[in-house]
Amino acid sequence: MPAVGTDTLNKRPVMIWAFGGAFIAGDREQTHFLARKSAKLGYVSASIDYRILASIFPLPDSTIMINTAVKAAADMKAAIRHFKMSADLGNDMNIDPDQIYIGGLSAGALTALMAGAVDDSDIDNDFLRSVIDNNGGIAGNTGSTENQSYDYTVKGIVNLSGAVYKLDFLDPTDPPIFSVHGDADEVVQYTVGMPNVLIPINFDLYGSKAIFDRCQEIGLKNDLVTVEGGGHTNIYSSAEYAQTREEFFAQAYQFLKEQICK
Repeated sequence: MPAVGTDTLNKRPVMIWAFGGAFIAGDREQTHFLARKSAKLGYVSASIDYRILASIFPLPDSTIMINTAVKAAADMKAAIRHFKMSADLGNDMNIDPDQIYIGGLSAGALTALMAGAVDDSDIDNDFLRSVIDNNGGIAGNTGSTENQSYDYTVKGIVNLSGAVYKLDFLDPTDPPIFSVHGDADEVVQYTVGMPNVLIPINFDLYGSKAIFDRCQEIGLKNDLVTVEGGGHTNIYSSAEYAQTREEFFAQAYQFLKEQICK
């Protein structure tokens, strides 16, 4: 990304990345490679931290895990609002506040999908309603009063080996979704199933193939790259998938470019 003061463009899209780690580990350094890649393409890019469990002892139950995921999505929403607020307060990063995109890997992808696609009308049971209400409502309670005065809508979502808690969260008014997933992923299932992480999770998550099928059904713009034989994270780091990785990232940014250039 050009240094501040030398940039010749006065409106740049924003790309915000969230790390993986099953909401029990990880930090923003894990997605620096993604932020660098998007920055080289002209995006104002950020790798964010979000709240994870402070400890897994005693082992958390599924209710605690869902509560943690809701907090993570609230933190992502605050990051989106931060950039929109920055555009109003001097805009020294040359941000286009109408062109903000979010993405993540694994739990970070789940965080991005929750932040970008789940709205108040999607919450249709008392359990989820109580969890969300206890965390400040659908907009969350992260950030200053000024931060919370901005909206957190985005123009697109990049889902890298992620999932959603319910397919009904996705509806035709959601932002477009681009997904990448290995079909041999044993951690977050490519289709549907319980996640395989260090702590017991007793509910299914709907992976990228299920997300793709749902989007096709409801007419939501989306795309899916299936990496045959790919696991959960090796497709983003292993030399074996180097060429495949270049191809799916090129496809991802072409997908986003189509949203920017509308």
